[in-house]
Amino acid sequence: MSEEEKKFLEIVDLKKGFGSGETRQEVLRGMNFSVAKGEFCVLLGPSGSGKSTLLNIIGGIDSADCGYISINGTFSPLACSCE
Repeated sequence: MSEEEKKFLEIVDLKKGFGSGETRQEVLRGMNFSVAKGEFCVLLGPSGSGKSTLLNIIGGIDSADCGYISINGTFSPLACSCE
């Protein structure tokens, strides 16, 4: 099985921010990672680091500003207004 076939979840250049202007807070800044089928992973970080935001985007509850997600080979392109 190739590396591409093993990937269950792939996140590429995922970006998400909240607010606008001087108060804008970039939570996810070009995140890239993948999880293979059968692999366990842990999201670990301090409060406000984007853990719940990431899970909400993967689950389709929230939208990202930019990037794409592939779940089991099915790509979900996200609207990309990022530079």
